[in-house]
Amino acid sequence: MFKDSEIAKGIQLGRDKMAYFLIFGIAPFFKENFMKELLLCEHLVIGFDESLNTISQMQQMDLNVRFWCLATNEVKTRYLNSAFLGRSCSEDLLAAFKEATKPLNLKKLFHVSMDGPNANFKFFKELTSCIKEGPEDLEILNMGSCGLHSVNLAFKTGAKCTNWKIFDFMRALYYVEKDKNAPTSKSYVTIKEHISDPLLPAKLAFFQSIANEFESFLTEYQTDVPLIPFLFEDLTNLVSRLLKRFVLRDALKEGNILNVDFENVASFLPSKKIDVGISASYHIKKAKASEGQLNTFFKDARKFLIGCVRKLLERSPLIYILTRSVSCFNPMVTLSETLFDQRLTKLLLILCENNWMAPISADKAKNQLKEVCAESKNVSKLKMYKRTERVDKFWFNLLSTYPKPCNDAISLLKMIMILSHGNSNVERGFSINKECLWENMKEQTLIARRIVYDSIQANGGINNFEVSKQLILSVRNSRGNYEEYKEKKRKEEKELRENFKRKREAENQLKELKAKKLKILEAAQKDSLRVEEEIASLKLLKKKL
Repeated sequence: MFKDSEIAKGIQLGRDKMAYFLIFGIAPFFKENFMKELLLCEHLVIGFDESLNTISQMQQMDLNVRFWCLATNEVKTRYLNSAFLGRSCSEDLLAAFKEATKPLNLKKLFHVSMDGPNANFKFFKELTSCIKEGPEDLEILNMGSCGLHSVNLAFKTGAKCTNWKIFDFMRALYYVEKDKNAPTSKSYVTIKEHISDPLLPAKLAFFQSIANEFESFLTEYQTDVPLIPFLFEDLTNLVSRLLKRFVLRDALKEGNILNVDFENVASFLPSKKIDVGISASYHIKKAKASEGQLNTFFKDARKFLIGCVRKLLERSPLIYILTRSVSCFNPMVTLSETLFDQRLTKLLLILCENNWMAPISADKAKNQLKEVCAESKNVSKLKMYKRTERVDKFWFNLLSTYPKPCNDAISLLKMIMILSHGNSNVERGFSINKECLWENMKEQTLIARRIVYDSIQANGGINNFEVSKQLILSVRNSRGNYEEYKEKKRKEEKELRENFKRKREAENQLKELKAKKLKILEAAQKDSLRVEEEIASLKLLKKKL
């Protein structure tokens, strides 16, 4: 960073100086430049997730933003901000989300990426209501919760449908190895119970076989590169592979994969013909298990698979029409003219219905895309496309180099490619948080460190970062900004103390007035009783006369 090492030698940095350099000089410079970039974007996707901040003992909600970078003409995902919550109910999430996304225009919010708690779905409804005030306003597109979360949850659900308690066994192994527990410990007892099962090796092998099915999807989708055009096919293939393990081929005809009737036992393979994997089959042959134990194993294997598929069909993005529709940008789908036309038409209708695209522009985009994809030279490119190539760059190059203008198709491309396929970027940020945290660290320091780290990474890393004159000027001004901040804080604290003092005085006056009122009421009550007695005595005297 410093080409002349003498510059670095001459710098003296104490703790306070480092702090205000970071918070009031470096971080504001990066944030201001980033906000300028985001304010030029037509559409934004924001993802968020919460984790416990171990220093403040509060829920920390990290937000990232996904957008089309005009400088590089590709999708980028960057850290945006963090908010700190005492609770995580929908109202708190909404308030924190609005505060953390300032000064961005939420009318540009195209999609929200989140995991699946009910509070998040309620938050999404409330956020949509805030943004869509009238029928002509834009409406955030809904693709449910994070695809990675839903797939991971499906695997866990399947495992819990059996009575194998594999997770308990594996957890016990971990703690016995880690803590060297005594034979009387709970973990040791759990291991002892499981290893007495003759089919434990087969169960573990089956567990691993299914885990491998999920792992390939989860590994590939741990990326910031756009994969949304492939999400529908990849999830469908995952469901199909799981179904083929225990459902008859005739029941899995085209178009029926997502509508399997799990109550129809006649569509299932016989128990012993269930595909449990080569390794599990090998261990079954070696196991000294009774016929009853084997039957129970295969039935449990079916329960495992049904649990996985059911949860995938209930919670994953597969259930949303938008997921299928955006697959029109899968180069393989474009090779089928009918399928491409159906999915592209449906996608454009969804965008028009949610006011993201004018119908005239949608027609133009459709015609432009169909024309580009029909050209023989481009058909060859579509056929030769490999998943290792960024799909956003592939489509942008295809459309921008076409002899005729494709402005509407390019606008559509920029919208669709920023859709999030998962929340992995936010969750990777949790690991960065752990590295950034230290004892008694203030929230603003953590946010500043995250902003600086993200900005340097976005610029190619510390070795490729050029220190500009504007950054140097910002750091020079950091001392003044720090003093202004301290003065502002002093005024706020003084105002708080004065308000507290006035509040306490008002409370004391209120107590005095209440006590005075009580005395007056007591005196009035005594006077009232005395008058009542006089009236009663006069009435008695009147009767005697």
